[in-house]
Amino acid sequence: MVITPIFKPEAVPESERLTTASVVNGVREAQTGARAADADAIVEAVAPELQSGDVVAILSNGGFGGIYEKLPRKLEELRGVQRT
Repeated sequence: MVITPIFKPEAVPESERLTTASVVNGVREAQTGARAADADAIVEAVAPELQSGDVVAILSNGGFGGIYEKLPRKLEELRGVQRT
């Protein structure tokens, strides 16, 4: 599991805000793997691990650092596919 910084945290009152660190720590305490990263780090970490038939769910309310374009591009690069 990869957890990124919260988008526009100022939109939520500070007393009600989640932090990336608190979510990661909670997940770790529950005995599951979690790490914090940005879109580029996610692409670099996830792309080499993906295999044919895998499904990737990107849950975001915005462009998320271009991950929607970066991940497919990285997969093509790793597999030697050229875009036409």
